[in-house]
Amino acid sequence: MGLGGILVLLALLVTLIVFIYLLVLTARGWGVLHTVMLCFLFIECWVFMFLTAGVHYERVRATKAAFAAAKDAKDSMARTEQLLNGDFTANPEEQDGLLPLKGQLRRMTADRGRVWREVTMLQSANDQYLLEMPVAKPADDVAQDAAPAAAAPNSESLPQNLVVYAFAEEKDQDGTALPKYYLGEFLVTSSQAGQVSLAPTRPLLPEQTASIADSDSWTLYELLPLDSHQAFAAVGSRPNDEEIMGHMEQETLEALFEDVPEDRREALVNTYLNDGKRLADNNAPQDSIWVQVQFDENYEIDVDSQDEANATERAYYDASGRSVDSRLQRDPDAGPVVVDPEMSRRLRIVLKEEAARPLVSGEGAIAKEVQRFFVRPLIDYEQAFSNTFIRDRELNGRIARIERETAEIQKAEDNLQSLIVSRQAENQELQFDLDNLHKELAVITQLAEESDSQLTSFRNELSSMYRQVQIMHSQNSAAELSMATVQ
Repeated sequence: MGLGGILVLLALLVTLIVFIYLLVLTARGWGVLHTVMLCFLFIECWVFMFLTAGVHYERVRATKAAFAAAKDAKDSMARTEQLLNGDFTANPEEQDGLLPLKGQLRRMTADRGRVWREVTMLQSANDQYLLEMPVAKPADDVAQDAAPAAAAPNSESLPQNLVVYAFAEEKDQDGTALPKYYLGEFLVTSSQAGQVSLAPTRPLLPEQTASIADSDSWTLYELLPLDSHQAFAAVGSRPNDEEIMGHMEQETLEALFEDVPEDRREALVNTYLNDGKRLADNNAPQDSIWVQVQFDENYEIDVDSQDEANATERAYYDASGRSVDSRLQRDPDAGPVVVDPEMSRRLRIVLKEEAARPLVSGEGAIAKEVQRFFVRPLIDYEQAFSNTFIRDRELNGRIARIERETAEIQKAEDNLQSLIVSRQAENQELQFDLDNLHKELAVITQLAEESDSQLTSFRNELSSMYRQVQIMHSQNSAAELSMATVQ
């Protein structure tokens, strides 16, 4: 009990003693009825005094609580306003209010179309892939005891003949399914009872076929996601004067490109890692150099094209970057956008080097160069995948042709080898014949030499015999002549 309670009890005790004393002194002059009523009156006074004190205490406490609640309500309204719209005193690029973030999300997903996540892969056969749509999650049983049961899978949002782009999913550490690998472009061939059948619009790459075999769930996009700088920035990072696209984490990028061949991975990771960073030199490719400028005088620029069309007919912007979609165009009476020096100092205006060059150099220069950045050129994934498919088909054609030529060359080489073997056998036989011929030639040569020797001997003998015959003939002739003379 506090000091106030002790004092109240003490006052009650003193008053009770005084009341009893006065009651005893005056009881003889008062009747019994008046005495009893006086006692009740004394008790009621103290009872009502305690009730009044309690009411006053509760009123003071309620008043304080009301003032505190009013202050909390005012602070909550201000906080709610800040959470809803952001802090207008902060950097406009760092607005984290609900509406700015919703607008940013709407801009990021404007060209994405519909998305179907956690679509379960059931079976595949003959280039037909059967998938089951996800079941809607039931409401929280604790928060909503009377929540209705989850709806059955519904595939009506994927009508037949719809073209979708599929990605294999992988769950992160929080259990959220995220697209991991591009599986290709598919056509919905059938859709009923919460199940859809997809067929690829073009032959799949071996890597895509392997990824399909390893994946249990897919993410389907109505439109192929667009490339962006912020998509690869670290979560929660903000653009600054050193990194205009936000901070890029090397570990995250290396994990994203872990399937890229090692000989190309480092260069690819460095390209994304340096995206939006200040340039230390001008060694970067010309189409990757962007310049931050500050205007020294007012600069007018037309942001709306003279043409006007719906986004379903043409793109949102023309080739020069002016808006074509009527929903994005300004009021015709608003005129061109004026960028004054104060705005260029407050905002970070970054242009491509070729666009900034006439503004910061030459006789008509109206701005000055602040710094240069490396900005990665964005990739048109749909065109890139088409080019990859065409290039892969050309390479496959070349490979098939080279394989055919290699087979022909191998066949010719095999024929050549068999011919060489047969010719070697013939060569061995011819060599054997040649050796025999040499032996026979040697014998014949020896016989010829012997024959020549015998012939020479015979000739000499014949010559000698001829001379002898001549001599004998001469002798006979002389003898006959002498005999004739004698007769």
